[in-house]
Amino acid sequence: MKSGRAATPQPVPAAPIGRNPPPMRRDPSSALHDSLTVESMASLPEALLQGLGMVVLVAEHDSGQLRSIHGAVAALYGLTATELLAQPGLWRELIITPTPLAFDGLDQPAGHLSEYRIRRPDGSHLWLRQQSRPLPTPPGQPRQVVSLLQEIHTPRYEPPLPADTLPDQMAALVCLDAAGRIVRCDAAALRMFDLPAGKTIGRHFAELLTPPSQPFLRHQLATPPAAGLSQVATLVGLRSGRDPFPLELLALAGNPSEAALTLVLHDLTERFTAEARLHHLSRAIEQISVSVRITDLQGKVCYVNRRFCELNDCSPHSVHSQPARLVNAATSPELEREQWEAILAGREWQGEQLCRRCDGSTYWASVRIIPLHDQHGAISHFITLKDDISAQRARDELDQQRQEQLAHSARLILLGEMASMLAHEINQPLTAISGYSAACAQDLRDDPTAALGYLDKLNKQVRRAGEIVWRMRDFSRAHISTHRAVALNELVREVLDWFEHKARQQKVALRAHLPATDSCLVHGDRLQIEQVMVNLISNAFEAVRAADAGQERRIDLHIGLPDSNGLLTVSVEDNGTGMEAGADDQLYRPFFTTKPTGLGLGLAICRSIIEDHGGQLWHETTAAGHTVFHFTLPTESSRQQGSSAKDHL
Repeated sequence: MKSGRAATPQPVPAAPIGRNPPPMRRDPSSALHDSLTVESMASLPEALLQGLGMVVLVAEHDSGQLRSIHGAVAALYGLTATELLAQPGLWRELIITPTPLAFDGLDQPAGHLSEYRIRRPDGSHLWLRQQSRPLPTPPGQPRQVVSLLQEIHTPRYEPPLPADTLPDQMAALVCLDAAGRIVRCDAAALRMFDLPAGKTIGRHFAELLTPPSQPFLRHQLATPPAAGLSQVATLVGLRSGRDPFPLELLALAGNPSEAALTLVLHDLTERFTAEARLHHLSRAIEQISVSVRITDLQGKVCYVNRRFCELNDCSPHSVHSQPARLVNAATSPELEREQWEAILAGREWQGEQLCRRCDGSTYWASVRIIPLHDQHGAISHFITLKDDISAQRARDELDQQRQEQLAHSARLILLGEMASMLAHEINQPLTAISGYSAACAQDLRDDPTAALGYLDKLNKQVRRAGEIVWRMRDFSRAHISTHRAVALNELVREVLDWFEHKARQQKVALRAHLPATDSCLVHGDRLQIEQVMVNLISNAFEAVRAADAGQERRIDLHIGLPDSNGLLTVSVEDNGTGMEAGADDQLYRPFFTTKPTGLGLGLAICRSIIEDHGGQLWHETTAAGHTVFHFTLPTESSRQQGSSAKDHL
């Protein structure tokens, strides 16, 4: 059976289909058929039946209920023996060619021989030859029959089904006289051509076809098929006499007493439309810029598009039926297990993944793996979409390096501004060391045992000076961001120690309002969080410096409790002069500053750092005109809960 395009299908005659029953050549299976006894038929070895493509079944004589079946069951029926035995009457429901349901002729030496057509679950048709013989049955038990079945490979005449058994909108039946006039048609034909019921009989059927399709009909009327033969072609019909649509026409010899030609018609509109959609979809998949791969339930590759081959430097043939992991990614066993757990449960998996090309090189891709379901809702395949993000990741890494360099520069600037404060910090332990050294020297002359106490104090002051120097070194050197648990209360106390001398010099009340618990942990980079605090407190000192001389100067640092999203808020408030008019909208823009000697990078870097930590930085003005800066950080417990939830996706 051939078909053309939906818009302009042309008549395509097919070869005649054979008579029923046709002449048959003797083959090994036929000889086996004739030589079998009832007992040997029922006990044929499975391997022999599989090799010959035959099936042996036992069914009840009267009801036809299946009792046993073995052999090449899946090859003939498209179902397993277990599936057929689960529904004992299903094997007969698959029969679509009218045939007597009773096992007639069982008293003959050869038993009962029949041929019929079945429709398998996938929609395909198959002709079967069945020879049946009665089985010895104990008195009082239902009579049983053993049957040997085999596929018929020689074409068979397939008579049209009665009109009331034809699927609605799929097939129609029309009978014509020798002149091509309609003498009989069913309701399906009326619907197919959109014809009025009372004005169809006597109409020339050629009027329902386009001119290019009419010669095939005229040829069939001039030389009708012999009994048992048929001709088939794909033509173009006219719905309502004007709208063309594709149809398949099967011409059969009619009943001489009633019609010269019988036509079985199939509307191909839905099939052609589906084929066109499939063609457009295939073209779209081949042309999109995303890599597409389809795999089966075992992970073997069924299809790849053009972009997949370009991205992985391979051909479709080289990866077809190969395990996906061989053409997939440099994937860890843990990640592969996570992916399989998600998609086998029917969930979509997505993430970034390091993939390996066929030549061994690697690239980063954004990956989505989506389960595909069949008409019964069961997962049948998986579609994997990949987008190469190697260039994007390279840009992100470059941006991160630039951000770290910029933050490093900002820390050096802050360090320069804090030089006098650092000099005082170091001067204190040095002064103490000098005093303790003189006292120790005196005691060594007068009372050597008393000098031990001064030596302990000297050791503490040396360690204190060393800690200050090392903190300066850590703060000033280039830094690679590393996020881990940070004790925020401890970090705040260290930062305030930096400003203790400056606060005394400028007579500023520097106060911290910390939670009662000392185990307040956030997740982030300790040095970067310290940099944000130092920058905000330094800005607060600048603000209170311009306050009225008689006014108390104060800077308050508050740490709140975590909110429902696991974010903890840190606030820095001063009672200085507040923001200049119009500065709010530009405050976080790089190189915008209200300081005469400022670079305008501090707040821009602070916001970038906080957002990189998953938080936010903002400010507000109080009713008294003072400025409060707030920033949020994720707690360590919320980060662990998020990681645990992600592991279960």
